[in-house]
Amino acid sequence: MRQICLLGASLKIKDIPRRARRRCGGEAAGPEMRGTVLCESDAGMALAEPVSMVYCNSALQGSCELAREDVLLNSSPRTAEPHNSEPGEDSKMERCQVDSLCPKASSSPGSSVWTTRCDGEVRLRMEEQGPGSEAPKTVHQLLQESLGLERFHGVGILGFNSAEWFIADIGAILAGGFAVGIYTTNSPEACHYVAENCSANIIVVENHKQLQKILEIEHRLPHLKGIVQYREEIKEKRPNLYSWREFMELGRDVPDSRLREIVESQKPNQCCTLIYTSGTTGQPKGLTWTAAVAARFIMLRDAHDRQEEVVSYLPLSHIAAQMCDIWAAMTLGVQVYFAQPDALKGSLVETLKEVRPTAFLGVPRVWEKMEEKMKSVGMKASALRRRVATWAKGVGLQTNLKRMNGCSEVPVNFRLAQQLVYRKVRKAIGLDRCTKCYTGAAPITRETLEFFLSLNIPVLELYGMTPPYLTPSSSAELIITAGGENIPPIPIEDAVKNAVPIISNAMLVGDKAKFLSMLLTLKCVVDEETGEPRDDLAPEALEFCQKLGSKATKVSEIISSKDKAIYAAIQKGISAVNERAVSNAQKVQKWVLLEKDFSLFGGELGPTLKLKRPVVAHKYQDQIAQFYTDIETPSGEPSTRTQSLH
Repeated sequence: MRQICLLGASLKIKDIPRRARRRCGGEAAGPEMRGTVLCESDAGMALAEPVSMVYCNSALQGSCELAREDVLLNSSPRTAEPHNSEPGEDSKMERCQVDSLCPKASSSPGSSVWTTRCDGEVRLRMEEQGPGSEAPKTVHQLLQESLGLERFHGVGILGFNSAEWFIADIGAILAGGFAVGIYTTNSPEACHYVAENCSANIIVVENHKQLQKILEIEHRLPHLKGIVQYREEIKEKRPNLYSWREFMELGRDVPDSRLREIVESQKPNQCCTLIYTSGTTGQPKGLTWTAAVAARFIMLRDAHDRQEEVVSYLPLSHIAAQMCDIWAAMTLGVQVYFAQPDALKGSLVETLKEVRPTAFLGVPRVWEKMEEKMKSVGMKASALRRRVATWAKGVGLQTNLKRMNGCSEVPVNFRLAQQLVYRKVRKAIGLDRCTKCYTGAAPITRETLEFFLSLNIPVLELYGMTPPYLTPSSSAELIITAGGENIPPIPIEDAVKNAVPIISNAMLVGDKAKFLSMLLTLKCVVDEETGEPRDDLAPEALEFCQKLGSKATKVSEIISSKDKAIYAAIQKGISAVNERAVSNAQKVQKWVLLEKDFSLFGGELGPTLKLKRPVVAHKYQDQIAQFYTDIETPSGEPSTRTQSLH
């Protein structure tokens, strides 16, 4: 098998006998002739246009090697005169033509229209007008043009945190486009909304699962030019679908000057990233973000002073994670570790214990889950250990509150508690080296902040990340009753959860209604593999039941039997919250227990574990409607007949 290079394409040809050869105009002279032949008809089929023919010198025998002087290039059209010369004349004629047309050894590269070298260059035939006058392109250049990112168009990134996510994000910006993160929990329709809204040219996906979402909607994305998969082998080759390695190869021949031109044209006050909200209050909203705000917002130290280390686990589609994991890290030389994809389902603490970060950002639900787990472990400790822990927490809270008010004195009992409790707790959750703990993206309860403060883990709140989060109670989450009263639901929901420790999630409803009602879920065991809530009660919920004299061990048992002790305790807690309400309109009049807790698995929680109110409202629309089937508006406290709607 040999190869001959023609017009930049590599065409495979083989040694064939005389009887199988085709030659325009007749048979070649010399019955014993064998050679390497590229027939015009073969090349024409490959390139879809008339091309040069290669003839073999009839003197070539035995060896199949093809030298320059043994080749004749005939650039005539397909039609040719019959070859009727006498034996021997053909050989002389071909030798003469070869001598006049073949390149000399001293010829410069690209001076000839043909070559037998695999790395050789040829002179391209150009026309004065028409398709033949267009500048020639390599296959690589052709792919680059068909895949090229247009200025101010999006590059969607759909996958869990990884080095490839970082590279795609920064590469999109340097290439003059917008970096656009897409939440991995998004449905195909939600992915379509984001990709279409940002005019995405390219979408980078993590694996086959995420790829399927894009393939389902790609026909509705007019700007989409290519899809890149960076994890797992591509199961089925498709047009414009590239592996990460293939995609990287496409950029190797792009000159640095071309990239520099784009980079130099960018300005600090121009948009570089589009952050789409997770859709907890409706359709995701695209928010522009400039490079000018990417610096020292969380007080990390420069690598020259101290090597900071962080764990990247929150979705990089979220502004909080991007600020901490990408931009602050790049600015200050922070070392970034990537958690497992199931971090928010339970593996995060193990990663923290392994990495021991110097700074940690957790959304409120992460801190709440850690609090619940620590309380659950504490309940299993001996009576003596529990008393010591209670004493240490009291000392820690009082000392840190005084510190916040400017008192720098450190009492002896605080130092003792540090040795007995605080250091052990920090080590157990992987925060023993952590000097900066943050929370953001949603409101966090005072009780949770004080819990960690009592263990000498001050958690600082970050504000103003994106417009919907500018204030603890976003106007996007206000409930407007039929009477026109604006009610922020989160403070009431948090108050109920604090009053009734068995409650896991609470969602207030009553928009355009005459009174407020509430959906409640109980704390339960969560499947570590899938994140799906199980029917079994969590340890702290079991203890709560036992204290009340209830023998229930499952959520379904409490609901099916309408467990009197549990229902009475829930009602007592809600009544206590109602007593502190600023008006009757802010009192919870009815409530119901749901059979399943809210979760990422069920779709009720967003990627940062925020409650997706529209999703919950749609999923439990029948239960909500049941609240308001009575014509008469209840007054005062809920009656026993409205406690459960099952």
